[in-house]
Amino acid sequence: MATHERRSYYRINYPVALEYHAVDMGTILASEQPERFNVSPYFTLELRLAELETEMSRILTQVNDTQPHAANTLDLLNHKVELIGRTLAVGDLVVEDAHIVDANISESDMSFPSNESFSDKSFLALKLIFASDALGLLLYGEVIRCEANETGFELSIKLMKMPESCRSIHSRAQMRQSRLEALDRDDEDLRH
Repeated sequence: MATHERRSYYRINYPVALEYHAVDMGTILASEQPERFNVSPYFTLELRLAELETEMSRILTQVNDTQPHAANTLDLLNHKVELIGRTLAVGDLVVEDAHIVDANISESDMSFPSNESFSDKSFLALKLIFASDALGLLLYGEVIRCEANETGFELSIKLMKMPESCRSIHSRAQMRQSRLEALDRDDEDLRH
């Protein structure tokens, strides 16, 4: 991907719990997402609910035009399911072998500090936990750069087989970061 194209995505700095290990292309071709991590069925529940939420929003818009009371009822049921799903997912997203890193993430790639060196064009299986969103992701990535620094290495990864719903996760994180930055600016304005 060209640098100009890569830079067109909005990038955020976000703390994530992260586990990763090297895999080969055969493993990536054999499965949609990494399977070797120790996760329960609830690990990706919030992600699957986000996928359904997109479809539910479209249906609710249509129903609201003709039957607003039915749309309100469906909306309440939708919120109940979200609450149950979030409760189950939060209870399951335990950070065991993962460590918290400040990752720089866009819709197509991410970079993060690492203690290990990986060669360019090698592949990783990634387990990410966005604790504040109760979201867990299992993804594959290709190492596009590994640079040594004073504390270890900085890995840049091109994300592969990214589900569409992951983009909604990125959008939510982006909105949260924008709100936090606005609050920081407001606090700064109050100090002057």
